[in-house]
Amino acid sequence: MSTVNVGGKNISSLIFALDGDLSVSYVKTPRQLSGCILWLDAADTSTLTTEGAGYVRYWNDKSTSNVVATGGGLTLANEPLLISNSLNGLASIYFDGNDYFEIPNSSALQTQNEKTIFVVYKYTKVSNTNYGVLIQRGISDGTEEIRLAVVNNADWIYFDIGAGGGPYIQPTGQTINIRDYAANIITATATRSAGSSTLKLYSNGKDMGGTTIGPTLAPIAGSFVTSIGKQIENPSNTNFFTGFISEIIIYNRCLSDKERKQVEQYLGAKWAIPLSLTTSVTNIRDVTSSTSLNTIYPTTYPILQHPYRDWE
Repeated sequence: MSTVNVGGKNISSLIFALDGDLSVSYVKTPRQLSGCILWLDAADTSTLTTEGAGYVRYWNDKSTSNVVATGGGLTLANEPLLISNSLNGLASIYFDGNDYFEIPNSSALQTQNEKTIFVVYKYTKVSNTNYGVLIQRGISDGTEEIRLAVVNNADWIYFDIGAGGGPYIQPTGQTINIRDYAANIITATATRSAGSSTLKLYSNGKDMGGTTIGPTLAPIAGSFVTSIGKQIENPSNTNFFTGFISEIIIYNRCLSDKERKQVEQYLGAKWAIPLSLTTSVTNIRDVTSSTSLNTIYPTTYPILQHPYRDWE
């Protein structure tokens, strides 16, 4: 039997039957793992400076890079909105399709051959075929050191680290792995060996498959602006993201599978997002028949939590 702390709501008498793939030690903070170069955490409202009705002017980084994301070019109409109690009792930041953050170039954020990116988001599917950019470092298709985006009219994620033809990955037909109008954890990893890159995408802990396109092309690294919620290319760019972004974590190396799962479990527990850390969830006891649980969590997904809430 367990008692789980989920942000002020204690759920008692749950039985967990987890497989060995989930038995990795937890992390209390992303900084426990080396190479954390960006950590933006909307739940920590002390890192946010707001104005007006809660529009976010500045979002301060919690990694050792100590960068600051500026909302909307300091234009109120383009500043994302802080929404309290939006996910598991925690604050998140809402992007209305015209909002964004920018981080000026910083050498501390530069990556090239290896990187790991985590984004907690909940998006609203829109009708256009543009990319809803979660985070991008670079100012054009030829300078994409990082581009992680949702394809707006489909359940696809796009991850690019190079110029033009790659390296990039875009697994298609991922409806079962990405939950519209619900919170998701997207993990993107890149590594390079013998002149060839391998990119992977994970949705809520599950490998989304797909093949790295243009693996032998060189990844980009340079002095670029980092943008969140928008692709910074030209004034008429429409690759805006619509929805919530709760947390962004970037490492300047490709985490091991164990480390990746540690961070995903940290995020899953914090934001109450069910995970699928193996290709099958048949060996996880489904407790969704509990009426006391259904009022808090979706009834169609197994619940995976660990009893810690220590991420400040």
